[in-house]
Amino acid sequence: MKKTLNKPNLRTHTEVNINEVLETKFIESCISLDERIIEPYIDELGKLINENKYKFLKDLKDQFDRARERGVHSTTLKLGECTSSCPNGGSTMEFYCENDLFLFAFRFKIVHGKNEGIYKCWFSSGSPRRCEPGDPF
Repeated sequence: MKKTLNKPNLRTHTEVNINEVLETKFIESCISLDERIIEPYIDELGKLINENKYKFLKDLKDQFDRARERGVHSTTLKLGECTSSCPNGGSTMEFYCENDLFLFAFRFKIVHGKNEGIYKCWFSSGSPRRCEPGDPF
């Protein structure tokens, strides 16, 4: 009887590692308000966003610049939820400044344990803005 060896699926393993690195670096970037942390991963990040990767990075930088202009040097991460009226639903990552004021939120779309997207969340539970009927998504 001949034995066969099962080769590990390196692609799947690599994809998981890339997703973990992207998630970690993205969160680190948001906490530090430093888009340069995530910038080296822009090609991989481009596969997880639903817009042009350079526009996403520029918008992220603009968001960080606005926070820094308000005197914010770093943020605190808290878990939130999409509001019940939001069609996307799910957990969110909310970022707050030192005085516990909400700054912005993002959501990872996880499907079968794999990150399938990073989305800006305008209607997270900590946001002062709430989803209203007719709001664009």
